[in-house]
Parts: sequence; C-alpha cells; structure tokens
Amino acid sequence: MMKPPLAIGLVILSCLIVGDAVALGYIHRNAASWPDLPGVVLLAISFSQVTLTAAWFSFCRWNVVLRLAVAAAAIAALAVVGAGATDGIHAVAPWIAIQSIVFGSQMLPLWLTKLYGFVIDAPYTKRAEADLPGWQFSVWGLLSGTTAVAIAITAARQMEMPMLDLSEAIAFFGCITAIGLVAFLVTMHVKTSAGAFGSALPVVILLCPFGGVLAGETGLPPEELPLRWALFGFAYGAAVAVAVLPIRLIGFRWRRVSRTGRTAGAAGSAGSNPFAPQGSREQPSDAGVTPPRRTTPPNAPVGPPAAAPETGTP
Repeated sequence: MMKPPLAIGLVILSCLIVGDAVALGYIHRNAASWPDLPGVVLLAISFSQVTLTAAWFSFCRWNVVLRLAVAAAAIAALAVVGAGATDGIHAVAPWIAIQSIVFGSQMLPLWLTKLYGFVIDAPYTKRAEADLPGWQFSVWGLLSGTTAVAIAITAARQMEMPMLDLSEAIAFFGCITAIGLVAFLVTMHVKTSAGAFGSALPVVILLCPFGGVLAGETGLPPEELPLRWALFGFAYGAAVAVAVLPIRLIGFRWRRVSRTGRTAGAAGSAGSNPFAPQGSREQPSDAGVTPPRRTTPPNAPVGPPAAAPETGTP
C-alpha cells in the first residue's frame, strides 16, 4: 500500500503537470507569450517550480542518484514550460541550460545550510538517532555522489549553452536566485504560520518586484520592460510563498538543529549497550538519583569493630 506522504506528493506533482500543460495550451492558442501577461506569469511559475525542486533536492533523504534523476526530469519539463512562455517552444535546449543554472545556483546554498545543521521538518518528526555528522559520509553515499556527478557531467555535455556575457549572466541569475531563495527561506523560517504569512507579504509585494526590475536591467534580456519584470518578480515570489504556506500549516519549518541535541538519545542508549563502541559510552548522571539511606547512627565511631571480650572459665 502506498504511504500517505508519497501519495500526496504524487497528487501535487500531477496537479503541477496538468496546470503547466493547460497554461501552455492557452498561451499557444492565444499567442499570449512573453511579454503578454499569461507568458509573464507562466515564466515566473516555471522558475518558482525550479526553486522548489532545488529545495526538495537539498533536504530530501532519498538516495542522491534517485534525487538527481527526478531533478533532471523536472528541469527538462520546466525547460519546455519556460520555452513555451517565451514563444521559444522550438528552442528548448537553451532553456534546459537556463533552468539548470537556476537550479544549481539555488541548490548549492541550500545544501550548504544543510551541512551546517539546517533541516526542514516538524517538531513531531522522529529523526534517526544514528545520523552522521554534517561533514561525514557513508561509503554508499560517496559512491552515489560520484555516480551522480558522472551523470550530471554527461547531461551537461548534451546541453546547448547560450552565448551570454559573463557579467550580465552573473547579475541576471543572481537576481533570479535571490528572488526564489528569499521568498522560500523567509516563509519557511519564521516560527509560526501566521508570522510566516505576515513576513511573506512585504517580501512578495516589495522585494520580489524590485528583484525582478533589477533582473530586467542587467542587460541580458533582449528588452527592458520594467513593469513586466516587476510583475514577473511578484508572480515568482508569490508562487513560491503560496506553495510553501501549506507546508507551514502542517508544522514543517526550516530551522537549525544542533548535532548534540539530535544524537543525545543515541549517546544515552549507547551507554547501556555493551556492544556499543567505547567512544560513544557516557557515564550515568547523578542528577535525580536518591542516595541510599544511612543504616548507622550519625555519631558512630569510624574504624574496625572492637574485639569481643573473652568469656573463658577461670
């Protein structure tokens, strides 16, 4: 029987695929690609889905090869969405490179936060007691990582990288990355769900449109349309926040968990386990232990007992 989280994930994924397909069909029928409003919104939604894919890739516990396969399929599909939103449906290969750059630029900082103890979970989530430290990897993880790197290099060689000016590309993709990460992390990090909603509003209304305008002014887009780029930034941040808020409502949050706190249960159980490694045992604490009751008078002399008098006959 399928587990509930996996079933919910498949339902959400199906809704996203159907929604993107319907939007692409509408834009194609009505010739409403960028800079028309439907094209602007769909392009922003495609970038927001790349942001969510990068967050899922960074914090999911699946094997890295499986995660890379899912992320590659998602990037390829979102490249089709981005190409359709900009009337470039027959030039998907450059969009695969563009979406891959956005994915990598957002995945790397999120993955680094994971190494420093940040996780996405709920307070009631039972975490594994035998988690490895942030900079320690298992042999299987290293093998999977090298396989994933080989797959990524092979896929990268098949991309058609567009000819871009380096400084303009860095500025443009820096703005795109900042819009997605700020909207995602602010909404995920605030402690309460109501606080997350209140914090997301100024970010989506003010910061994200400003980031969109900056992206349009970098010189990389062929046309400078400040109003369209402001709308793009607003739709981008709003799509990320709207996707994250339901996750917050069920208790999940981006937060830092101390390594000592996560392994305290494991260390305590190792102290009573005779088969545990010697380095993992801990001395039992005296806190909360009732001292034994005294069975001798408080003023009794301390020392060996006195010899009994002899009772022999004269």
